[in-house]
Amino acid sequence: MLNYFKYNFLVHETISIKDLLNKWLIPRKIRGYLRINKKILINGLNRATSFLLHDGDQISFEIPDNQKMYLAKKGEINIVFENEDYILINKLAGQKMHAHSPNEDDTILNFAQYYFDTNKIMSRNHPAIALITHRIDRETSGIVVVAKNPLAKSIINQLLSKKIIKRAYLAWVSGTLIEEKGIIKSKIGIDPKNPYKRIIDLTSGQEAVTKWYKMHTVYQNTLLRLELETGRTHQIRIHLKSIGHPIVGDYLYNDEGINYSRLLLHSATIQIPNLFSDYSLLKSFSAQIPSDFPRNLRK
Repeated sequence: MLNYFKYNFLVHETISIKDLLNKWLIPRKIRGYLRINKKILINGLNRATSFLLHDGDQISFEIPDNQKMYLAKKGEINIVFENEDYILINKLAGQKMHAHSPNEDDTILNFAQYYFDTNKIMSRNHPAIALITHRIDRETSGIVVVAKNPLAKSIINQLLSKKIIKRAYLAWVSGTLIEEKGIIKSKIGIDPKNPYKRIIDLTSGQEAVTKWYKMHTVYQNTLLRLELETGRTHQIRIHLKSIGHPIVGDYLYNDEGINYSRLLLHSATIQIPNLFSDYSLLKSFSAQIPSDFPRNLRK
């Protein structure tokens, strides 16, 4: 017997059901499921998606729980923010986002599921399930978003792809940059010699855009703030290497410069809206800079 996530909302505008579901970025597949299975109720009555909603109407629908759960395991997670649909976690450098094999259980998703289970956290009238929405490298620290229900996961993925969610990073790089800011637009592809690495591939690579802003320079190393317009694997790392300023502590892309105990890349801030709302209204959250990420790099 299937369990269901049950979503209930009060409407605050005049709008059709179809337009409201589109506005909330509910995926087409789920919209089709709700329509075909007559799962959309307005004030307790099933309505077609063409039905016009008004201020004060109650809309409710449910979708089945068919998600694979990660094994709950106790581990360290630093919670930045939490609401009914997602949790923001300040990931430590060295923590994995998710398992790469069935035997792995020491990841952020395992730790988040343990937190949900032990604290009996609910999401949309159902026990919360830890679901991945995006990844940052194991060696990178900082804010990550973990969804609590399947519809939240789908919506957050679209908010990321549409660049509505905005993220900024901090990185210490080797060398001194003359300019105060810049944009890197080089295409990125897979290194044919090493599938775990990326290279600049201007012919057949994927589009990638990274903006950087110089914060300050200390002892021939520079602290940058970075913003991504795309989210390619190792994008920041290979883009900074391509302009001659690889990240300090990057064992994959920094063959020169100082050695360091970790990759000095930190996901510092995120701007994200509440789901099922006006997505132009963003809330800003910051991840505390960890003790192993130096304020002044003096080596």
